[in-house]
Amino acid sequence: MTKLKFIIGIIFMLLFIGLVMILAGNSILLIVDIASFVITVAVPYILVSLIYSPKEQNRMVSGILSTLPADRQLLKKGIAYLNSLKTLIVLTGLLGTLLGTISILVNLENPDALGPNFSVALITVLYAIMYVIIIIEPLKASAEKKLVSEE
Repeated sequence: MTKLKFIIGIIFMLLFIGLVMILAGNSILLIVDIASFVITVAVPYILVSLIYSPKEQNRMVSGILSTLPADRQLLKKGIAYLNSLKTLIVLTGLLGTLLGTISILVNLENPDALGPNFSVALITVLYAIMYVIIIIEPLKASAEKKLVSEE
């Protein structure tokens, strides 16, 4: 998978999601939530950066996206990195859901607070699922395909 194909795939998926939102009669801004984004994107990246340096992460992802043959060790390390990142994304997505649910339960007597808290609970999981499906899994599949083809 080349970088261009990967970027085109991401853009296509985001446009598709936006189109579905618009066709459903909603605004695309309906699914924009900074707190959920930080929980599901920034926190896993920070945590995985404790294991792999940003330079190392860049090298692994570049090796996966490159059209040139990649080092087998680099591909294996890249797959391990993506598995770690995927696990952290899923767990932080669940964490966001739990935090949103707890906030809902704490504010049951305040109906105005239920909507935003429910939003965090659901959008956090949505971001986690989108991140894994749109970015992590295609990268991992590409790395695994390269690893098998180089045997």
